[in-house]
Amino acid sequence: MGSPSPPLSSRPVWPHLLLLGGTLFISYAYFFHGTGWNQNSHLYLAQALVEQHTVRIDRYQSGTGDKAYYGGHYYSDKAPGLSLTALPAVWAGLPASRALHIRARDAGYVQLYLAAVFTCSLGIALAAVVLFVMLLGWGVSPGGAGFAVLVLGLGTPMWIYATQLWGHAFASACLVFGFAAADQLRRRTTLAGKTLFAGLTGLAAGWAVVTEYPAAIPAVMIGVMALVYCRRSAAQKKSFILSAAALLLTAGVCLATILLYQRAAFGSPFRLGYEYIVNYQETLRHGELGLSYPKWHALMALLFGKRCGLLLFAPVLLVAPVGFWLLWRGGGPRLSLGVSAGIALYYLLFNASYLYWQAGASFGPRYLSPGLPFACIFLAPVWERSRPALKAVVGALAGFGFAVALAGVTTRPVIPETIRFAVRDALISFSRGNLYQSGGAWNLGLLAGLPGMWSLAPLAAVWGVAGGIWWWIRGAKNSWNQEKRTRYQQDRISRAGS
Repeated sequence: MGSPSPPLSSRPVWPHLLLLGGTLFISYAYFFHGTGWNQNSHLYLAQALVEQHTVRIDRYQSGTGDKAYYGGHYYSDKAPGLSLTALPAVWAGLPASRALHIRARDAGYVQLYLAAVFTCSLGIALAAVVLFVMLLGWGVSPGGAGFAVLVLGLGTPMWIYATQLWGHAFASACLVFGFAAADQLRRRTTLAGKTLFAGLTGLAAGWAVVTEYPAAIPAVMIGVMALVYCRRSAAQKKSFILSAAALLLTAGVCLATILLYQRAAFGSPFRLGYEYIVNYQETLRHGELGLSYPKWHALMALLFGKRCGLLLFAPVLLVAPVGFWLLWRGGGPRLSLGVSAGIALYYLLFNASYLYWQAGASFGPRYLSPGLPFACIFLAPVWERSRPALKAVVGALAGFGFAVALAGVTTRPVIPETIRFAVRDALISFSRGNLYQSGGAWNLGLLAGLPGMWSLAPLAAVWGVAGGIWWWIRGAKNSWNQEKRTRYQQDRISRAGS
């Protein structure tokens, strides 16, 4: 039997976290895509709360078609969580506009940009960091974990969703936080640790529901997973009861937020804004608010269709089932793996059950996007265990997804419904240098005076520096571990000789 190996260093983890999170956050905050019905609906509720201390958006409603009309007043038809989270950014937008000498009528653009950056952009960047740490805890190498989270952040349409004030990205981030907190309960042994992470699970998963009501099913799945882990690791019944109480308490706070908002807006805690929508009235006559059961044609189109087929936007996800099998067979946490796969599958089936499954003028299948992190998890073991030839194929698929997402985020992140082949349209537009075909959009390079494609040069420089630092960290870690192995072997030889 060979001699044992020394434990290897985990010292570079913090540099990895800062590098990944910072790079993704800059990549999102670099872009602003102007206004739109969906974004405005969230923004107007936050503005009404900050400026008028009301949930009525009468003063702003002409700027959005995503609204509800009840009792002679207009309201956002969205769940309130994203708007509530954006309140500090919206409030800060007014003094920031004055400090930058921006006209009062344009202050809304500053508020919208700050709101998107400090909710959706920051949320997805932090979610990527959390997934990275979680995958390391599952025994995945930093290289495999980094590949998975970079594909999520820059190689899928999540890049576009993270730059806009839509609920999908922020709900996705909240679900990731809740899932990772629940997964931590597998190894927490102290009462304080279990109670803390159980409470975080209820708060994060619950806030995902406050942000987007369809997140209720995944939130319940995560909550059940947390309770099972609490029960397995509980040495005493009291420990389990306290952990469960913490989870239910924080989840109850989130539920109370929903009920209080609906009571203030629609006169009853049990009335949703979607029941009083001004547009898309067909949803009220089709199933339950537009939901029925998964349609086969919608399911196939969501996976392979030219308009919004996920595997055309991010073909690397084809190998996700292989990654699931590798983790399952390799002794990964099977309950966590099952819940992760279940959440990804739920969002696919949910999207295929909705009347407007094509999601209107959006880049890719945005209704299923909160499930993307839970599918991208399974890319990590595939990358980690692939031989060079297969790794080249997987890398090429990921690179194509990055090219599509880059084309979308720089040209037309909201694709008109008349465009039938969205991926081709985005790539052609980008190759021709047709940046920002929507009004009011910009990137930081353009604001700095760089023309056309040159406006992306600062962001490319950030990526280059980040890649160099990552490579240096990898080399430093390997060198440190080799030195540790050498010292370990020398110590064993020395002890044997004495």
